[in-house]
Amino acid sequence: MHKMANLSESGLRRSERIRKLNALKSKEAQHPKKKSAFTTKRILGFFTNLSTVAASLSAHHIPIHENATKYEKLVHRFHKAN
Repeated sequence: MHKMANLSESGLRRSERIRKLNALKSKEAQHPKKKSAFTTKRILGFFTNLSTVAASLSAHHIPIHENATKYEKLVHRFHKAN
């Protein structure tokens, strides 16, 4: 009775390209790339810069006139609070 051949391994001995590819995959498995820390720092930096710019732009309020109505003063205080 003939022994069954494993087709996924039988071609690996002959193909130099597949052998190099498997060696490269094993190296990457031993030393995985660490992308998450860099991505997290980048996102936090972007959010910090965006918050700083938004805070500096939204801090300016339109001055209210001396003879403003009570409604205008109320709306101005509401916008100032928010």
